[in-house]
Amino acid sequence: DRLDRIVNRDPVYPTQALRNGTRGWVELEFTIAPNGTVRDIQVIAAEPRGVFDSAASEAVAAWRFRPRVVNGHAVAQRSTVTMRFDVDS
Repeated sequence: DRLDRIVNRDPVYPTQALRNGTRGWVELEFTIAPNGTVRDIQVIAAEPRGVFDSAASEAVAAWRFRPRVVNGHAVAQRSTVTMRFDVDS
């Protein structure tokens, strides 16, 4: 099933990482609640660890989705996303 994100927020590149030219990525797992909000955000993996985790988590926490509907009822759904951080983008 395709997720329909209706509110998007890009992560804020950490100042020190930007200054140092640090690139990396963070893989997050989270729950989309029946009301479309995001909860239970967990960092699954990151490179480098601890540099971009907070920025990625804060961005995903602000996302909103059109809820998944099963048999006429909105239901929670787990999802994952990998955010890439690149000073050139």
